[in-house]
Amino acid sequence: MTIQKMKTMTRRRMRSSHLMTMWMTYLLHMKLNAKAMPTAKKKDTDYWVVDVIENGVTYCMELTVKEALALPPGKKIAAGLLSGFLGTLASDFQQLPIYEKSWKTMSKASKEHAFDQFKRVFHYEDDGRGIIKREIVQRIGSSWRNARNHLFHKVYDEELTFPENLMRKPAGIKANHWRKFLEYRLNEDTQELRQGRPIGRGEGWTMSHKKKNGSYMNKDVRLVGEAIELIKSQDPSSKEFSQNDSLAQVLGKEHPGRVRGLGFGHVPQSDYGVQIEEYQMKIVKLKVEAAELKAAAAESKTKRQRMEAKAAKEKAKIYIIQQQGDNLPPEIAADLDSLRSAPTSSHARLCAGSY
Repeated sequence: MTIQKMKTMTRRRMRSSHLMTMWMTYLLHMKLNAKAMPTAKKKDTDYWVVDVIENGVTYCMELTVKEALALPPGKKIAAGLLSGFLGTLASDFQQLPIYEKSWKTMSKASKEHAFDQFKRVFHYEDDGRGIIKREIVQRIGSSWRNARNHLFHKVYDEELTFPENLMRKPAGIKANHWRKFLEYRLNEDTQELRQGRPIGRGEGWTMSHKKKNGSYMNKDVRLVGEAIELIKSQDPSSKEFSQNDSLAQVLGKEHPGRVRGLGFGHVPQSDYGVQIEEYQMKIVKLKVEAAELKAAAAESKTKRQRMEAKAAKEKAKIYIIQQQGDNLPPEIAADLDSLRSAPTSSHARLCAGSY
C-alpha cells in the first residue's frame, strides 16, 4: 500500500468519525419545505459548503438541497448540508404522511424510503450495528414532528370553520391526509396532550430528548434542557417560534450559506469533532450558570423589596400611633408595645458582638 493511499484512507476515517459525531450530538433544526405552503414561492437560493467524495478524491462544493438530490452516481456528500437535507426529507408529506399520530406509528416502508434517500446522497459506511441508521431515522422523525407542528400553526385559522380550514390545504398534501391531520389535531385527547397551545422549539426539543420515564437521555442533554427551561422561565417570549427563542439562545442560530451540520460555521477539514462538542458544552454550561445567577439575583431583589415594604409599613404604623397619643384602642397599644420592645436588626448585631 502506497503512502498516498494510506493518507487517503486516514482522511476518510477522520471524516467518517467527524460525521458520526455530528449525527450523535447535533439537534436537527427544522427547515420547512417552502413548496408545502399554500402561497409560498419556492426560492432555492441558499447554499452550503460541503465536502464531496468522487472516485476517492475529496473536494469542496457549494450545493443547494435540490442540487444535492441531483448528484450523479459515484458522487457522495461527506460532510455538510445534513440538517437542511434531512429537514427537506421530513417535510415531504407525500412520502411521510402528515396525518400519522406519531413517528412511532409511521410505516416501516416510509422510514426505509427516507433513509434510502439519505444513503443515495451522503457518504455512508455501515457500522454493522445499525447505530448510525437509527440516529438518522430518529433525526428525520424529530424534523417531521417539528415540520407538521409548524405547518399547522401557520395554516390553521381558529376563526374559520372546519370546512374552510380544509380548503386551506397546503400544496403537496393529499386532501384526505389533510382532513385526517386536522381531525387528529382538533381531537380532545390531542388538545389535552398539547395543553391547547402551540409548542415552541425549546419545549419540543426537551420533549423529544427525554425517556419514557421523563428523565433526559444523558447528562449533556439534561444540561441543554435545563438551560432551555431557565431561559423560558425568565423570558416568556422565548417560548414562541423565532430566531431568538429558547432553543436558539442555548444552541445558537443557524445562518444561510454555512454548513448546517452542527451550527458552528464551516466544518473543519480535520477531525475536530470532539473539541467542537466540548467547546459547545462549555458555552452551554456558562449560559446555565449565567441564567442561574440572574435568577438568584432576581430572587434576592424580590426579598429585599418585601423587607423594605414591611419596614416602611411598620414606620408608618408607629408614626400614626404616636400622633394619636394616649387615645389608642387596646389592640393597637399592644402592637405598639411589641414593636418598641423588639430590637432593631442593627441593635441586635451590636448586642451580639459585645458578648
